[in-house]
Amino acid sequence: MSQVVYAEEITDHYGRKTWLEICVGDILQCEGEEVDFLVISAFPNDYAKTATSLIGKLSNIGIDVELLAKCKQLDMRDSWSCWISREIVGFQPIRRIVCFENAFRQHEYARAPANTKDPANLVGDVFRSVREFLLSELQHKTNIVRVPLLATGDQKHDQMKMLRAIVRQAFLHLQFCDSIERIQIFLRPNTDRLHNLLVETGSVIQECRTEFPEPEITSRYDYFISYRQVDSAFKDRLVEEIKNRHPKARLFVDKEGLVPGGFWKADLLRAMSQSQKAICLVTDTYPDSPECMDEFHMAFNFNMRKEGFLRPILSLHQRDIASLSGSMTRVHWDMRGFPPDFTGWT
Repeated sequence: MSQVVYAEEITDHYGRKTWLEICVGDILQCEGEEVDFLVISAFPNDYAKTATSLIGKLSNIGIDVELLAKCKQLDMRDSWSCWISREIVGFQPIRRIVCFENAFRQHEYARAPANTKDPANLVGDVFRSVREFLLSELQHKTNIVRVPLLATGDQKHDQMKMLRAIVRQAFLHLQFCDSIERIQIFLRPNTDRLHNLLVETGSVIQECRTEFPEPEITSRYDYFISYRQVDSAFKDRLVEEIKNRHPKARLFVDKEGLVPGGFWKADLLRAMSQSQKAICLVTDTYPDSPECMDEFHMAFNFNMRKEGFLRPILSLHQRDIASLSGSMTRVHWDMRGFPPDFTGWT
């Protein structure tokens, strides 16, 4: 059995009510609910059915993760540590598996890049992958994403640290992404740290309320410029062109960049939500940045509510459109080159 012990109502950018639920109990007990995405964690390419793992428990109810891994719907492990299964046939309560594979075995740990050693730094990849799936498939909404304390079982990472990361990521996605209605975070009832974990959950949610208050629907900027820091020269030319054509244009250009592995800064979220349009300068390196893809996804979501919001400019030299993510192939690209003529942009 499972029980919702805390439910936080979150108002998203368009006034829609979403829910962050903290549950205690068996994550596989659906009790009449259909779980669109069940998130699990694994060592890379290792889906051993151990008695203590969620993969093992899924096997007991007829869901073979190793078999699902052989025919993935979306494989984002090279960029975002995750893959998503095809729809599971014959097991209606759980529709798809999202597998988070970022942890290293002990002999691999010393050689791993510093920013990939701590799974708490990469929890945002779970939600990025779900967003990418929904946008690439043009599925604008999903109901339930269910998440355990990832990488804290056989991988033995710190429960408190993972909880903080997952709660924070969940809160932000529910408020700003306009695609997920409910995120359920499951805690095991038999853990001796349950009380402390529940207290910490309340603390993190309060921090999020303070840092990310409910969005204000105001218009402060005409253009939000999304770009990769290594392409600053390209961005500078674009800004100059906009100012030459529209001297009074109000621009938001982030100059500080983002912390690698992080998930959006508060001022970026607010600035895009307060902009009339977002211009994404998609260069060869832009899709390789999780932070740039966060901005692209957010602009894509806004564009579904406000047609013409997303204005992508394509400038590829070493890669082609076919190599871009599924969500990027769904948008109408400005193929006229640089500088754009801005016809119809105002």
